[in-house]
Amino acid sequence: MPIWTTETQPKSLTKIERKAIATDRGWEDSATSEILIAIPQLATLAGQANIVSVSFDKAAYVRGEAVAITVRYNEKVNVAAGANLNLSWTGTNGDFRAYAAVQSEVGEVVFNKDVAGNPLVLFTEAGTLFVSAQTIVGTIKDSNNGTTVSEKAISAPIATAAGTRVVA
Repeated sequence: MPIWTTETQPKSLTKIERKAIATDRGWEDSATSEILIAIPQLATLAGQANIVSVSFDKAAYVRGEAVAITVRYNEKVNVAAGANLNLSWTGTNGDFRAYAAVQSEVGEVVFNKDVAGNPLVLFTEAGTLFVSAQTIVGTIKDSNNGTTVSEKAISAPIATAAGTRVVA
């Protein structure tokens, strides 16, 4: 059996296990809340919620199409209004700021709004989208106690793993 710790999940997991989140009951399936590994007070013992991945909602996009970026944490977080990240763009119009709506008790934070709260829509020019290493702007806190500030730094390896998306 793979080793689960208070900080990380094993590398060789099923698709469901890879989406496990740390709670005060242990590692849970994020979709069903089923306990995968019981570790009492896991979310408290693990400390700050950490970013484990970043992903796009589609493999490719069409010009002018809506886009969403998901930042997955290893435990549930609460997101305040105004949290945002930079979405890099190779076209001539510059980068995007992608905003998240207020979200509570989520393991996956979705950034899919513009500054006015409308769906985040791509430029009408061709280009390539990608997420760079950066720090998310705004307030994101662990939901288990509501006071611990969650990690907001997207590391270079996590950003690179999100890949690039072509806009045609």
